[in-house]
Amino acid sequence: MTLLTMQRSRPKGCGDPICACGTGRLDSRVHHHSMRIALVITELYPGGAERCLTNLAIYLRRSGHAPHVVSLWSLPPASRRQLVDMLLTEGIEVESIAWDYSWQTPAALRRLRRRLSELQPDITQSFLFHANVACAWACRGLHTQLVGGARVVQPNRWRRLLQRWASGRMQRLVCVSQDVAESCHRTERIPQEKLTVIPNGIAVDRSALPQVRWEAFGLPKSARVILYVGRLDSQKGLLEFMERADSILSLLPDHHLVLMGEGPLADALQHRMTAAQHRDHMHLVGWHPDAIAWMQAAEMLILPAKYEGMPNVVLEAMAVARPVVCFHVEGIRELLGDAAGAELQTVPAGDYDSFARSVVRIASDPGLQRELGEANLHRIDSRFSLATHMQSYVDTYTHLLQGSSQ
Repeated sequence: MTLLTMQRSRPKGCGDPICACGTGRLDSRVHHHSMRIALVITELYPGGAERCLTNLAIYLRRSGHAPHVVSLWSLPPASRRQLVDMLLTEGIEVESIAWDYSWQTPAALRRLRRRLSELQPDITQSFLFHANVACAWACRGLHTQLVGGARVVQPNRWRRLLQRWASGRMQRLVCVSQDVAESCHRTERIPQEKLTVIPNGIAVDRSALPQVRWEAFGLPKSARVILYVGRLDSQKGLLEFMERADSILSLLPDHHLVLMGEGPLADALQHRMTAAQHRDHMHLVGWHPDAIAWMQAAEMLILPAKYEGMPNVVLEAMAVARPVVCFHVEGIRELLGDAAGAELQTVPAGDYDSFARSVVRIASDPGLQRELGEANLHRIDSRFSLATHMQSYVDTYTHLLQGSSQ
C-alpha cells in the first residue's frame, strides 16, 4: 500500500485551466459540520471520472471537509500524475491499494476493508465499476454511508449483475446522466429512489490554456483539424469510422484527421492509416496532457462512441466553443439540449455514413462552425457549472447523514 501526503498552502493558480485549482476557479461553500469522506476509484490516470474525483476532493477540502483519496490500482508514473499532484498540493492524502493483477484480488479487498475501517469515513464514495463492487464488499458492517458512482451504461451482462449486487449495499448510486439512471433502473433493476443524477460540470479559463501548434505532429501550421480525443478501444467506434475516413478527407482536401489517445486499438488504427489513400492527412499522436488546448486549436471534435454515460470530452469541446459530431448515445442529448444545433451535431447511433456526412457538412462551413460552437459554449456556461455540480454531491452526503442520524 502506497500513501502520499504533502501539506502545502493552496496556490493562487496551479496552471491547470480546467477544474479545481486556481485558474479554473472552483469556488466552494464553507460548512460548519465537517464530514470525513473516503473517495475510492479504480485508478488515477488522467480521465473523466478521475478528474471528477479530483475536483470533488478539492471542493470538499475547501468547504471544510476531510476527503481522503484511495486508488485501487497503483498510482500512475510521474508523466501521468497530474491529478495526484493537484490533490497533494491541496493537502489531500492519496493512497493506493496496489491491486494491479487479478490474482491480488483477495488480499487487495482485505487491505481496502482494513483501510476503510481505520479511516472511519462518514461517507464512502466510489467511482467506476471496479471501485463500486470492491467498496460494496469492503464496507460490509462498517459505519459508513456508501455512495456508488455509475458513469457509463454497462453493456456486459455480468457487469450489470455485479453492479446490481453492489447497489444493494449502497445507500445511493450517483449517475452521471438521466440516461444512465434510466438504464440502471431498467436493466439492473436498481430502485429509482436509490438513484441520484449529478451531471458532469466544468470550469475552464480559456485565456489560460497553453498555446499549441499542430507542427508538433508534423502538420502544416495552418492545418484545419478534425480531432478525436479519448481511449483507443472498441467502445469508441474508431475502426468503423476509419472505414469512412478516406471518403471524408477526399471531400475535405485542406483538413487533417488527428486521433489523440492510447489504447488497445492503436496498432490497428495505425495500420489502417498507413494503408489509406489520404494517409498524409491522418495522424495518430498518442496521449497528451493538455487535450482541451488541442480541442481549442481544432475546428471540431468527433466522438463515434457506441455507448457512453456523459462524455467529458464533449463537455470540454463545448466549453471551448467547438462544434462536435457524435452519435445519439447516453448523455449526449443532456449535453447538447434540444436546439436545432444539437440536431446538426448528432446522428442515430451506429449510422456511420450519416456521421461522415455530418462531419463533412460542419467542416465545410466555417460560419456554421462558429454558430454551433457559440451555442455549445452558451449551454455549458448556463447549465454545467462545476461548483454547482460539486455542491450537489455535498448536499447528497448531508441528506444521507441527516437521515441516518434520525
